[in-house]
Amino acid sequence: MADIATMRMKALHFWDKHGISAASEAFGVSCRTLYWWRQLLNKGGPEGLIPHSKAALVRRKKHWHPDVLKEIRRLRTELPNLGKEQIFVRLKPWCA
Repeated sequence: MADIATMRMKALHFWDKHGISAASEAFGVSCRTLYWWRQLLNKGGPEGLIPHSKAALVRRKKHWHPDVLKEIRRLRTELPNLGKEQIFVRLKPWCA
């Protein structure tokens, strides 16, 4: 079991022995967090206390129109020292 999950389990056992306010103060978490950990333990057992990624499951992919990409490539080949800000300035009227 992960170190964080072990600490959470200790906090929950401490809660059972000494009460929620003592556990909250001893482990430096809010009472609401302890209730949340108790719910995770009830739903998923000890494995439920292991933190999981909070990143979105489906991320938006950038979709560029092929003509815009073609124009960016043209600008980059003609003016290789141009930065992204200047390319944006030159593309803005072209895209509108």
